[in-house]
Amino acid sequence: MVALTISIWYNKDIVCELELIGPKENIPPGGGAHFTEHWLLLLFDFPTEGEHVDLEAVTQLVNTEAQ
Repeated sequence: MVALTISIWYNKDIVCELELIGPKENIPPGGGAHFTEHWLLLLFDFPTEGEHVDLEAVTQLVNTEAQ
């Protein structure tokens, strides 16, 4: 088990990389594991400087659009 499920890396204001971390697996020799990612882009206004992200609005958007 990991303490977080995503790692976010920034390079100035040019690149943002999302590195997902799958569940811990004990894989025997010759064995295998799968980790499937499903991606979806949704429009959401970026908060202005000093403004907090409205997590309830994000949750509502995802629950409405990601069906």
